[in-house]
Amino acid sequence: MTTFEPAYLDQSTNRPAVPDGLSREVEYILAGHKGSDRAITRKDLLNQVRQSRNYRTVTDEQLRAAIGELRDRGRLICNDLSGNGYFWAGTLGEYQAFRAAYVAYAETIWKRARKMDQEAREKFDSEPMQNKLL
Repeated sequence: MTTFEPAYLDQSTNRPAVPDGLSREVEYILAGHKGSDRAITRKDLLNQVRQSRNYRTVTDEQLRAAIGELRDRGRLICNDLSGNGYFWAGTLGEYQAFRAAYVAYAETIWKRARKMDQEAREKFDSEPMQNKLL
C-alpha cells in the first residue's frame, strides 16, 4: 500500500516539521492579538513571522503546524474558521464559540472518513479500516 508522506513530515505528530523556536515566535506575535476583534489573518501572521531573520523561509504548512503545537500545549489560539484570522481567546465565550466550530469541523471530517471507508471496503473487498483517531 502506498501512502503519501512528505519528506518534511514529523512522524511523531503527523504534521510538517516545525523549525526550532517557531512556535515561540508565533506565540509572541499572537500575544498582541487577544480577542476576536484583534484577529490577524494567516497571511499577515506568516508575513510577520517571515520578518524575523530566523524564519524568512517558513511555509504556510509550518506555520499551521506551529499553531497546532501551541494548541497541543493548551494555548487558547482561536480562529473563526472563515478566514478572519487567528487570535488569543480574550473571553471564555470566544473560546467556547471557537471550540464549538472546531469540534463540529472535526466531526464532519470523521463522518466523511467513515463513509469513504465504507465505500473502500465495498469497492476493494477489504477488511474494516483501522481507526487511528479512537
